[in-house]
Amino acid sequence: MITNAQTEVQTEGLTEKKRDLLTTVLRADGVFALFSGAILVLAAGPVASLIDLSNSAALIVLGVALLLYGGDLLYFAGSEPINRRVAQAAIILNMLWVVGSYLGL
Repeated sequence: MITNAQTEVQTEGLTEKKRDLLTTVLRADGVFALFSGAILVLAAGPVASLIDLSNSAALIVLGVALLLYGGDLLYFAGSEPINRRVAQAAIILNMLWVVGSYLGL
């Protein structure tokens, strides 16, 4: 886990309004990831049948990964200043998620 002391790239240069927006977006993304992860873990069977997947184990693994990711996002959203690399990683991961969803991966 990256801590603020381990990196020089911080969000100290952002205006308060932009920093508040970034915090809000990271928190919303974290909450959505936690919610999605919980659904996948708790209802893997019904979701698998809904999307015509024969084995629900992959959904459970994805759900656990989303729970960990969501927890990390909430942790870093609460840190001051927010680590810029974490925010950039969240943006890239979200873009990859959207492209993967579109391509049906």
